[in-house]
Amino acid sequence: MKNLFIFAISNFFDIMTNLFNLSEEEVQQIKIERYTHGNIQIQKRLNAIYLMTTTELSQEEIAHCVGCHRNNLRNWREQCISQGLPSLYSNDYRKPTSILDDYSQIILSHFDKYPIQSVNQAVSVIEELTQIKRSPTQVRQFLLRHDYKWRKTGQIPAKANVAGQKKMAR
Repeated sequence: MKNLFIFAISNFFDIMTNLFNLSEEEVQQIKIERYTHGNIQIQKRLNAIYLMTTTELSQEEIAHCVGCHRNNLRNWREQCISQGLPSLYSNDYRKPTSILDDYSQIILSHFDKYPIQSVNQAVSVIEELTQIKRSPTQVRQFLLRHDYKWRKTGQIPAKANVAGQKKMAR
């Protein structure tokens, strides 16, 4: 019975690396990059996969060590098995896109020809051009995303005409 237990422990590493289809080099890469990778989320993923392949800890214990939910461990394990180790290095979070981005060429070329003076004016022009009504906040974000910045303008002083001032002084 004791020999069977030792055999099970010695073969655990081989079984788990075969489950994940990882080579020795990939396991060593994970061992290093789980602390040195630039993205903390990817460090968590690599640390979880490393603990799953090299230890006999349960899913809940690994989740507690890594600091995530056990469902994340399941997702990362399935992702590593089905798509391979490089898939864990990607951060493909949902980034919502605006409908106005489809019309950005039309809108921005119009704003280049006819500069706007306020967000509310931009809202009305965009509605005329595209038949899409958006709030001033959404239009402001659209303009900022396309490098349109608001300029604070000042008044021209009353005595800005230097030649006229000299003439008056005589």
